[in-house]
Parts: sequence; structure tokens; C-alpha cells
Amino acid sequence: MRDIEIWLDYVDPASWVVYRRLRAATAPGGDFEDHVVRVRGREVRTPSMPRLDPTSDVWLRYVASIREVAADELADYQPPVTLPHTRKAHELAIHAAARDSRAGVDSAIFHAALVEGRDVGRVDVLVDIAVDAGLDRSEARAVLDVDRYTDEVARLRELAESRGVVGVPTLVHAGRPLKGVRTTDEIRAWLESTPG
Repeated sequence: MRDIEIWLDYVDPASWVVYRRLRAATAPGGDFEDHVVRVRGREVRTPSMPRLDPTSDVWLRYVASIREVAADELADYQPPVTLPHTRKAHELAIHAAARDSRAGVDSAIFHAALVEGRDVGRVDVLVDIAVDAGLDRSEARAVLDVDRYTDEVARLRELAESRGVVGVPTLVHAGRPLKGVRTTDEIRAWLESTPG
């Protein structure tokens, strides 16, 4: 088995596109089904930083640049009303991983944030996502209310920075990074050219 790390954030449409492309490439019957995807959350903006404005020119240009390489895959993308801090979403994902439910929760958080326009920084929204993914409501709420995985989210951000992962999405395989939105063919060529 060979590991591929994907560093992502849930309010980032580029992370969503690359996440789905990587999952398709490594699914049973896919070209890289013998690879294991390790999802690593990387908060783009910590709670101490101001939120991004989804109506700003910077954000709109960013989304437009993603559409240039992934228009079909963003067909159901809805511009968000808010771009929340995602620490709690990353905490839920870590909790879900401990319950063997990470993939379902990752997909559900992306869908809630980028298709439904829900605020994935809110505990009540995340608890509903957890329940829909088959996790226990009371346990999910308790985990999020007591900040059980806050230190782990911060540690992952530090780990990312120590490895040179400063933006999302970033793929890492055998120590080699691939940054930004990439086509499926680019991801395939990168994997084929990476030893390990």
C-alpha cells in the first residue's frame, strides 16, 4: 500500500475538486486503487484571523481560476454567504476518523459548505452532519463542545508548515508535493512519476 496525503480545507472549492479527483483515482477499479488516501486538515485561517469575504474581488478571482480547470465539477457549487473558520469542522473530521467514518464526513462537510451554503463553523450544523453520517449525536456534540481535538487541529497546521505545505489543496506522495488544482491527468502523471 502506498500513502497519498491530501492537505485541504472545507471551505476551499479547489480542495473539494482535488479531493474528489483523488478519491476517484484511488477507488476500487481506479488506476491507483493500491494507494491509501490520508486526509489532513489544514486550516487556512485560524480563529484568531479575520474571516475571508466571499464577495471580495480576491475570492471571486480565486473561484474563477478554479472554474477554468474544473467547471463541470463545480456545477453544483453555490457561492457561500459566509466563509467560516473551519476549526470545528476539522475537529469533527478527526473524531470521525476515530470512528472509521472519515470519508463520509469529509464529503458531507464539503457538500454542506459548498453546495448547501451551510455554516460549517457552527457546532449545531456539524452535529447534524455527524448524525447524517451515522455518528452518535450526543458524542459528536460533546466532542465539539469541549474542544477535544483543538490541539490536534493546531498540531496538523504546524506539521503542514514544517513540511512546506502552506496552501491548500496540496498532495504529498513519497515526499513530493503537488500543489493547487490539478487535472485528473496531471494527478495521474504525478503519481506515476513518483517512486514508492
